[in-house]
Amino acid sequence: MLCPFCKEEIADGAIKCKHCQSMLASPVDVGASGQNEAGTQPMPPWGWYFEVIKKYAVFGGRAQRSEYWYFLLFNAVVCYSLFGVDYMTGLVHQGTTLGLLSSLYNAALLIPGTAVTVRRLHDVNRSGWALLILLIPIVGAIILIVWTAKDSQPGINKYGLNPKGIRA
Repeated sequence: MLCPFCKEEIADGAIKCKHCQSMLASPVDVGASGQNEAGTQPMPPWGWYFEVIKKYAVFGGRAQRSEYWYFLLFNAVVCYSLFGVDYMTGLVHQGTTLGLLSSLYNAALLIPGTAVTVRRLHDVNRSGWALLILLIPIVGAIILIVWTAKDSQPGINKYGLNPKGIRA
């Protein structure tokens, strides 16, 4: 069987393409028991942070709001905590607000942060190139926040199936 998005060979019954990370199965709803049809628990909030890191440079596919916003939340907590450590240990460069540990952390998470933003834009049926709107001061950031806060496009779009309710 071929993936309808990247045309690579995939296993029969696969939920997600291992090449382009597109969702191939229809979404399953989480029932009153707190479990989905596969019998697994929903993703805990901090799990989304690690999910994004696991998909380090995956720019294809879609990311639901939970994945994007929880990643941003936990990323900010870690970044500010590391800056606090930098400040207390004297690792902040004099005359700037650049700390050694927080700068290294930000450099390491630049690619996954960009990738999850691109996947989030895909989820609302926008190209990843729309991220360049950040080049417009202030207005670009506001527009990007509005786009990433929107609900997922239902069903399938050119970037894959709606990821709500699916974890593969």
